[in-house]
Amino acid sequence: QLYDAPVSSQMEPLAATQTQYRNMAQSYEEWRRGSRVGLAISPPDAISSPLPLESPRRRTVTRKKAVVAEKKGISFDSVILPSELKEQILSAISQIGQEELLFEKWGFGEVFEKGTAVTLLFHGVPGTGKTLASQALADKLGAELQIYGMAEIGSSEPGGSERIIQNIFKEARELFKMKKKQRVILFDECDALLFDRSKAGVILGAQINALLTEIEKHEGIIIFTTNRLDTLDPALERRIAAKIKFPFPDEAQRVLIWERMIPKKAPLAKDVDLKALATYPLAGGNIKNVVLNAARTAIYKKSKELTMAFFVEAVDRETESIASFKKPKKEFVTGPR
Repeated sequence: QLYDAPVSSQMEPLAATQTQYRNMAQSYEEWRRGSRVGLAISPPDAISSPLPLESPRRRTVTRKKAVVAEKKGISFDSVILPSELKEQILSAISQIGQEELLFEKWGFGEVFEKGTAVTLLFHGVPGTGKTLASQALADKLGAELQIYGMAEIGSSEPGGSERIIQNIFKEARELFKMKKKQRVILFDECDALLFDRSKAGVILGAQINALLTEIEKHEGIIIFTTNRLDTLDPALERRIAAKIKFPFPDEAQRVLIWERMIPKKAPLAKDVDLKALATYPLAGGNIKNVVLNAARTAIYKKSKELTMAFFVEAVDRETESIASFKKPKKEFVTGPR
């Protein structure tokens, strides 16, 4: 039957496979270049396995599930941020539930056909509460929070990432249409997904284009978090309704964070001085590490109380860890030495 078929039909499987191999090779090269400059690009997982001789249209893209954040009853009021930043966030989300007023009665829907999503960009140094604030915001709106990163979107299939991105937004729209329930889409560490296209190849550029297009068409809530604001694609800027810089907490805010991090049930010794601990310049994420490590040390030493000594020891270790990450890294050199 193969010999009797037209020549074009005989060559189709081979041509399709050759195209897939070329795309895979390009994807691998982009991953290799991106890894050198510190971009969080997932390696193409199909490089290590041979492709079957079949047309790519018969292959299906398997999407990794998003991280669905469970409701934890986090009050947005309890998030430790300057009041003016909270006001800016609440102002941006005020259209949720008021779409009829804004777009129909006030006529803004007649002027703006797209680009009406509530898009928030949370940026700042690591550990300042960007993801926590996203969860608190979703809880305030009674919405489901789904977290996506490169691991959930990256695909070695030709066009796979673009289809995954389209499905993410399609599912959010269908959820709202069927159940009138909002889904907050969070792109965590979005610099891995939306970096400057001038530094990307064809495959990654197509992925970024697809994401920017879906952002423009969406009508719900999208949050982006990053600590590498300078690496984002310039086209994202006009698609963001509010850009919120999460500042490093000052000493007074750190006292509140320490109080919030230590549960009331914890057997805190009388010598623990939270104000003294707050003098150490640590972000919320680092304070969390200190609290848990102090508790672990207490368990290891079979102590019935969490003493100041345990906290100070954990602070010293965390400070050393932070310093080690800030040391300049040696450049990767290729070729003969």
